[in-house]
Amino acid sequence: MRTLARIALTLICCLPLVNCSDDSCICPCGQDLPQPDIVVKDLEADISIGYGQTVLVEEENLYITFIHVTEGRCPFEVDCFWEGQAATAFRIDLPGRGPSTVTPIIRPSSEPGKTPDMTDYTWGYSFTLLRLDPYPDLEHDYDPEDYSAILMIGKVSNGVRIDRVIPTSSPPGLLQRDPVVVREGTITGNVLTLTVSHGGGCGDHAYKLYWSPAFMESYPVQTNLFLQHVNLGDFCEAFITTQGSFDIREIAERYAAGYGGFDDIILNVYGYFEDEPGDRISVTYSPE
Repeated sequence: MRTLARIALTLICCLPLVNCSDDSCICPCGQDLPQPDIVVKDLEADISIGYGQTVLVEEENLYITFIHVTEGRCPFEVDCFWEGQAATAFRIDLPGRGPSTVTPIIRPSSEPGKTPDMTDYTWGYSFTLLRLDPYPDLEHDYDPEDYSAILMIGKVSNGVRIDRVIPTSSPPGLLQRDPVVVREGTITGNVLTLTVSHGGGCGDHAYKLYWSPAFMESYPVQTNLFLQHVNLGDFCEAFITTQGSFDIREIAERYAAGYGGFDDIILNVYGYFEDEPGDRISVTYSPE
């Protein structure tokens, strides 16, 4: 009975109720939530947000804070490999779950929402960057505070913090951002959990798992995945170890469509590299 009472008290504590002060909102569980600058009712409309601002989506009890522009855009009249591409970072708070970070990308030559590796995911929501202003030119220098963004947010599951694997045809070298070592991988059901290490210790980091959607003809067949690590301004020098989890069901579904059923698949997971893919771990995936 005492155990049940403790569980009930914890559930009540973590209901989406907050008490707000001037600087932050405090979840009854002790989770600090940002004070919203803008409140919207639901996810029906796209969300406009300025750098440093927080938007609260009331029906979802979802807080979105614009925290970083991690990759500046190539100015007009300048030749760049990814013309006009920009990467951003948003802190996502959901009472009872703790903070997460998403890093959606915008690229004028691609249609937002239809390029999977530009959309980011967490806790059952998708985050697509539709617009980032101002667009730089050679005559103006813009500070981070000058930026504003328009986000499209969708619901893709029931709120579990598991990001999905992202199929991409981009060359693996273009997916590399910040150093990371992939140490171990385990699979439970259709979820791949990676243990990774990298520098840091006092700031936020984001991870994406990309998949080159092709199978190499061995037995079992093999396929390659590439982990992207983004350091969101953490300049501490400790060497930390953490984990990230990814839904890999799409790999099994594409295998079944091509081979007529399920069988073992060897997943080769690569970490950071400078020139050519190097160190990797291999994990056997046995979908059903």
